Parts: sequence; structure tokens; C-alpha cells
Amino acid sequence: LSNSADAVQLFKPSGEVYIAYNYSDDDTIDLLCSDGCGYPRRHAPNVDAYSPAMWDLGCLNGSPGEFNLACTDRPYVSEINYNSSVNDDSGDWIEFHNPTQETLDLSGWKLRDANDNTYTIPNGTVVLPNERLVLVSATDLFAAVYPAVSTIVGPTQIGFAANGDGIKLYTSDNTLVYSMMYDDVAPWPYEPDGWGKTLEYTGNGNNACSPASWIQGCPLGSPGMEYDPTCGIIAVEETQTAQPIVIYPNPSAGVIHIALDPTSSTSITIYDMTGKKVWAESSIRTSTFTIDLGMLPSGMYHLRTQDQQGRTTLAKLTLAQ
Repeated sequence: LSNSADAVQLFKPSGEVYIAYNYSDDDTIDLLCSDGCGYPRRHAPNVDAYSPAMWDLGCLNGSPGEFNLACTDRPYVSEINYNSSVNDDSGDWIEFHNPTQETLDLSGWKLRDANDNTYTIPNGTVVLPNERLVLVSATDLFAAVYPAVSTIVGPTQIGFAANGDGIKLYTSDNTLVYSMMYDDVAPWPYEPDGWGKTLEYTGNGNNACSPASWIQGCPLGSPGMEYDPTCGIIAVEETQTAQPIVIYPNPSAGVIHIALDPTSSTSITIYDMTGKKVWAESSIRTSTFTIDLGMLPSGMYHLRTQDQQGRTTLAKLTLAQ
């Protein structure tokens, strides 16, 4: 049968057509993973119609000879960064999540994209129950943006396409255990495509190939950590947001200057990418405030100000020492 489109017909012994069905690999978005991604199509039981709406994805690797089995596919990939923003290029990476209650030995497991570019996970790589591991394409780029994230392996040297690609995981004996395809057009979210956000798996029970299983993540994502729907550090109401912060130089080698409203008392707090507070000062009343952050490691930080009216502003700060 053709990968792209074909016709299936089943005849009775008399020659009468019993079933006739035309299919295509673009019938519906949710059925794309039946085209080379490891999933069969499964017809709705006890229904005579064979329109695309009567089909869904079966279980990974299929279930020939058995009917309507409950699938046990595991959502191993919990976050995908396939096209970083220009200013925060961490390279392509995926976050592997162990959803089981057992320690997973990933020695010899293989990561592949839709073009079968392959990375073999090093021997001795294990992931504890409910823990996460980040597979990064370029370790130097990743470390520059996420210096605090150490649970990584790579470089995989696998770049995932910005306009859609596939992600597959195989065990060391080449058993396919995870497979999905994503895109950057509706109903998939567009902001992971170069706008600084990631794809986050929702854990809603839908197949990983379904766009309904994915949402846009936080700015810069959350590699190695569980997704936080509030996007981490602080929740900011737009109606309470002050004017944008002027920080210079940014990037900085350590010393930064912040332009403030001298008529209002302001507090400043700086967080690293894990959400940990690394510097704070309150009751600042000056037009320009200078901070020496030379004691902090190079990397990305969030700087938060709050004035005495409660208006809050967030800004991104890069230290490149």
C-alpha cells in the first residue's frame, strides 16, 4: 500500500464488493502518525462507514490479530525545543521524562528524527522514576542559556526541522517505544517556532501525535524540570505592569545599571533559570541603580522590579563573564 494515498477493497467470494476504502496521509491531522511513524489506523468497531472520521490511531507498533486493545504507549518526551529564538539559541533539545516507577537504563537507546538521523545514548545513562533527562544537540549552546541544568546528554547533533519533524525513541534492541510528529501550523502552537517558547506535553492522555496533547511552554522552556503553568518565578498582571526596565549593558560582564523612577521606592530581585532567588534589594529610590553581579555564573537570569504602587516588571538579563 502506498504511503501517501491508496485504495483498499475487499470482495466477497461472489465478486461483490464488501468493503471499499480510499485513504490519504493527510485525511486528518491526528492520523499523520500512521505514515511512517509506527502507528496503524484503527477503524471504529461496528460501523459500516469508512470515512476518515471513523478511524483513529492504533497502538504503537500495532496489534495484528487482536481487536481494540487499550494502548500502553508511554509519553517519554515531555518537552521539545525545535527552533530557539535568535537571542537565546540553546540549540535543539528534547526533555525525556521517566513516567514509570522503575529506574530506566537508557544505555544504547537511540534517538531518531524523521530523516533517520540517529544519536545513541551513552552506556550508563539512567533516569530515576519521575525524573527528567535533556538530550541536547549542542552542549555548548545549551550550557550558555541553561548553565544550571546538568541532567543532559549530548551532543546529539540532531536538528529538528522548524516546519515539522518526527521524533522516535528505540531501545538498544531497536524496539520502537516512542514516536510522534509535530508541526508549526494550526492546530499546533506557533510560538515554539522561533518565538522563544517550547512544546510542552500536557499529559492529558491523548496520543503524543495529537496536537491536543501539546501546548506552548514558558519563555525559554523548563528543561530538566516539571512544567509550571504560571511560567515560574512570578505571576504578573498586565494591568499592574510598570514601564519596561532599561538595563545596560545587557549582556553584561557583571556590572549592570538600571534606570528607575526616583519618585518611587523600588525593590529589585534577580532569579536564575531554575527560579532560585540569587540577589535582592529593597527600598531603592534613585534614577540609576548599579549592581555588581560578578559573583554569579554566566548565563540567563530574570530581573524583577516592583514599585510602591505594586506595579511589577520582568526583564531578561544575560551575564557573559
